[in-house]
Amino acid sequence: MRIKTRFVLYITAWTLTLATLLGWLAHKQWTEYAQNRRAVGDVERAQLALKVFEMVSRERGPANAIMGAPLPAAATQAAALATARARSDTAIHALLINLQALDDDANRAAMINALLQLQDDLQTGRRKVNAVAAMPVAQRPGETIDDAVSTMISVATLASPLSARISAAAEQHGNTLNDLMVAARAAAELREQAGQLGSQFTRALIRQEPLTRQTVESIERIVGHIDIMRMLVNNRVARCCADNPNITGAVAQMNQHYFGDGQTLVNQVLVTWHADVVPQMTTGEFAARYVPTMNPILDVRDALLLQAARQAMAAQTEARDRLVWLALLTAMLALLLIVPLCIFGYRLLNALTTSADIIKALAAGRLDTPVPQPARSDEIGDVLSAIAVLRDNSRARQVLQVEREALIAELHEAATTDFLTGALNRRAFQSTAAITVNQTRRRAGVCSVALLDLDHFKQVNDTWGHDVGDAVIRAVSRHSRLKLRSSDLFARYGGEEFIFLLADANTENTRDILERIRLDIAQATLAVVDERPIRLTVSVGFAVLDQQCDTLEKLVLAADRHLYEAKQQGRNLVIGTSSEQPQ
Repeated sequence: MRIKTRFVLYITAWTLTLATLLGWLAHKQWTEYAQNRRAVGDVERAQLALKVFEMVSRERGPANAIMGAPLPAAATQAAALATARARSDTAIHALLINLQALDDDANRAAMINALLQLQDDLQTGRRKVNAVAAMPVAQRPGETIDDAVSTMISVATLASPLSARISAAAEQHGNTLNDLMVAARAAAELREQAGQLGSQFTRALIRQEPLTRQTVESIERIVGHIDIMRMLVNNRVARCCADNPNITGAVAQMNQHYFGDGQTLVNQVLVTWHADVVPQMTTGEFAARYVPTMNPILDVRDALLLQAARQAMAAQTEARDRLVWLALLTAMLALLLIVPLCIFGYRLLNALTTSADIIKALAAGRLDTPVPQPARSDEIGDVLSAIAVLRDNSRARQVLQVEREALIAELHEAATTDFLTGALNRRAFQSTAAITVNQTRRRAGVCSVALLDLDHFKQVNDTWGHDVGDAVIRAVSRHSRLKLRSSDLFARYGGEEFIFLLADANTENTRDILERIRLDIAQATLAVVDERPIRLTVSVGFAVLDQQCDTLEKLVLAADRHLYEAKQQGRNLVIGTSSEQPQ
């Protein structure tokens, strides 16, 4: 097959392979971006659903107050109820608009129907509240009050599973986002249960009568549910947000105000009733003292939702940036590699074909074969005009140059590289590491030196011979280098002992790197003899650059002492400058 044909096939195959790889990467990155973008929308939709849950729950406060107010009701109470109802309607409308834009037809229809049902039930509850408020206080039947309160509670009860269904989509995007959304939903449910607890007193406060047995049982049930929701919030916050001061601070405020002041008020009212004394306060007065204690619960929910939105948006931005970089990389490869390669290959192959035809003609003795005039004054033109004269000289110089470079490379490798493992030898390590330590000390930086020694290596040589021992040493060297960074130095220090210089590594970083190396070697099969795997452990001692160990020599001595301690303490350990490392 001609070179030109092979070149065309190679370029085609290479281009198709690269295009396939980039296409797969682009598809994968686009999928990730789409998922993160969907997560942002799911979080936003969950926020709107929880807002509906909050507003219909908060509306009960001014509704209970207006049902306990004398005729005519105070203007402030009427205005508060009108404001609460407007906020509920606004929240429902915003969620409805969002749901109508949802792509999933089945879920969209079901959730819109549930929201419309909630809206109808809310209107029914409002009519019942208005009917109670229109009666004189002394003529307001307890059953009618209970029915109005129950209807308003049922609206929130309907909002709870709707918000849970909407939030479920956001909860599927990763563990942390799941914890944030579950905790936010639990906080919203906690606020609702706290509101239901306050609503249980509405009838008794309006009619100035004792609590019914059914009401007492409802209060006990709600208190138990509140404790469950509080525990769920605390557990999820501890898992995902223990280091977030905004969230933990909001939880602390909730514990202080609601579980402190709010529950104290509820307990005081219950104690008064248990003493067969009806508290002398109106529903409006009770709401004015109790409702503000529930606001920190919503602060917890909002802090969680804010963190969830930030996390989803950050993930979307990161995925989008990776997608943009991939597109730029694709364009650069096409412009800087594929197109120039094709142009260069075409010119080079044409020149090569022409030169080959001329050389064949000259070799055949056709000395009158014309040499075409070069179209450009470049290297190809020079080759065409001087091919017969320079061919042999160029080949000779190329051979000499290759031999010289190979010899230099062999000499340098022999001087700096351990012949068995390919790692640095002791001399090369000491010269390079000393410079690194001195430079690190002058700039007040940090680095560390570690010595690694194979445990019971002599048994390998004694049992299976030195060839197997050499294979084990090479395997240990290979596993060690896999865990190191490009800035670290690694060398065979002698026999079965290796030395490391870890740049910019403090005690914690050093111990982490060395522990990973120790575990990797302990779990690896270093050699196989007669289908039997050979496994060994290593002991490691290290020292970190400080005022006591401020030179390479001192660091090596300190690391050697710690290596001896590791051996004495049972081997398979990493012992360093600070505390002991458990096995």
